[in-house]
Amino acid sequence: MRLTLLLAIAAASAALGCSALACGQGANAGAGSPDGQGAPELLQRLRALESASTCSVAADCRAVPVGARLCGGPSAWLAMSAAHMAAAAPLAERYTALRKTANEAAAQEGRVSTCQVIPEPAVGCTGGVCRTLSNAPSGRAD
Repeated sequence: MRLTLLLAIAAASAALGCSALACGQGANAGAGSPDGQGAPELLQRLRALESASTCSVAADCRAVPVGARLCGGPSAWLAMSAAHMAAAAPLAERYTALRKTANEAAAQEGRVSTCQVIPEPAVGCTGGVCRTLSNAPSGRAD
């Protein structure tokens, strides 16, 4: 009985201990997003667009900055086809705005982060899909 209670408390603590920043959501997860989507949902949609970014040649592909680092700049880059840019750009902007809000809250709480700059990667068309090139950053969002 006591072990069950301790496990329940530990599980609840872990759930509550998942800070808004660590879970990818700001205090107002839907803030800045007219359709009420939070950061995880926006990132999921961006990754779906990235996965569906077909191409014929490298010129069909673009690098899209997403997220925000505490010290400034994007937290990642996604490889996107030019055909998906009209849909991806506003999602990336909303996601970045939500991450900036979360960063401001983290800074007020005294959290620190590395100030590593993530440069824009080279993108190309590999197997008919836009991808960051192997010698470039992974392009994975936070």
